[in-house]
Amino acid sequence: MNTLSSKDEEALTDNIKKLSAAESSEKYAQLVETMTNVEFTIKLNYSIPSDGITHTVAVKSDKLPATYVHYLVPKLDSEAFLLARVTGWENLNLLPGKANLFYEGTYVVKQF
Repeated sequence: MNTLSSKDEEALTDNIKKLSAAESSEKYAQLVETMTNVEFTIKLNYSIPSDGITHTVAVKSDKLPATYVHYLVPKLDSEAFLLARVTGWENLNLLPGKANLFYEGTYVVKQF
C-alpha cells in the first residue's frame, strides 16, 4: 500500500475535484474496444506542460453504488477496516492497474 504526503494528498484531492470536468470532456471521448484492448480517442486539445510534474487529464468519470461493511478482528489486528462492495464495475471496461480511491470526496489510498 502506497501512502502520499499530506501535500500530495491535498493536491490530488483538489485535482479530483476538478475532474468533474471529465463529465464535459466525456462528450469528446470515444471508446474504441477491440479483442485485445480498450482505447479512448479524445477529440479535445490539451496543453500539458513538460515540467517533470505529473499532470492529470480527465477522460471519464463514473460513480458506482457501494455497500459498506466495517471489518474488525481485535485478536488479529487492532485496526478496523471499511470494506466496500462495488457493483456495476463490470460494464466500465476497466483494465488492471492502480486506482486512487476516494471516500466522500477525500483521497483514501492508491490500490491495485
